[in-house]
Amino acid sequence: MRRVFSLVRYIAMLGVLASAILSGALYLAILIGTVQALGHFAAEPLAEHSVRDLLHRAIEQTDMLLVATTLLIVSIGLYSLFIGALDRVPPSLEITSFSSLKEKLIALVVAVLAVHFYSVVTAGGEGEEILLKGAAIGIVIGALAVFMIVRSSHGSPEGEAPPAGDGYR
Repeated sequence: MRRVFSLVRYIAMLGVLASAILSGALYLAILIGTVQALGHFAAEPLAEHSVRDLLHRAIEQTDMLLVATTLLIVSIGLYSLFIGALDRVPPSLEITSFSSLKEKLIALVVAVLAVHFYSVVTAGGEGEEILLKGAAIGIVIGALAVFMIVRSSHGSPEGEAPPAGDGYR
């Protein structure tokens, strides 16, 4: 039975691969979108609408970049937690528990929401639309902040996981 459960970590590899592939695809889409945006801008660099379009596309690209980075962090995190430690990972991407993975994801979700709201504002949305989106995003960010504060003051309910790879040899 122990051997069966030790194989479960390889199921997590499906999530690692899916997240990494999606992240790579988004990074490629960002690169292509950037080239296209620069091409449109180069056609009419002095036109006001051209600058406004470039700014809007830059914000959209940033939003996609944050999502791609989130998927990459999920991939690294799942690998670290279920398969084993990765060599030469920057300290900011070291994930030793589900708690640390959740903290990194929550921070990225807040950043994605902020960029999304900024894109709504710069796209020239209606006042009511901006207000409703801003309120909804504010509620989500507030709930995430309360969640993090409560967790940090009471500790993690599931505790810390052992270092990656332990017990699977």
